[in-house]
Amino acid sequence: MYQRVNTQKGQAYNLSFDFTARPNTSAQTNGLQAFWINTLGKNASADSIIKAANANSLIADLHPTAVSANTWQTFSQQVIGANYSFLVFKATGNSDSLGTYLDNVKLNKVTAPVPEPETYALMGIGLVGLFAARRRKAK
Repeated sequence: MYQRVNTQKGQAYNLSFDFTARPNTSAQTNGLQAFWINTLGKNASADSIIKAANANSLIADLHPTAVSANTWQTFSQQVIGANYSFLVFKATGNSDSLGTYLDNVKLNKVTAPVPEPETYALMGIGLVGLFAARRRKAK
């Protein structure tokens, strides 16, 4: 499955999702791969999206050995946007129509922290001290 996401070129985003193995199924049923693709245009076809989901765009390759059944784990990764990005999830393993559980997919823009006023005050005091020290050396 895939979703086209409108993103800003060069902008960082935090991607996260929850994953668990399906209970009462074989380990070969529960693989999940996630891909982040920035190389396609707005109107990319399903075929071109699937072909672009390769090793170059792989961001997660999850298997049941790392995640036990009924134990939800959160995967998170920072990704960089293009004008149009595609998030692709691909079930791996047996073709038995069972697959794994996926939930709570989130994509949030990374924002720079706003400096606290105290930070500016400390920086100002430091600069005043630096200029005072240079002035003493000049005399």
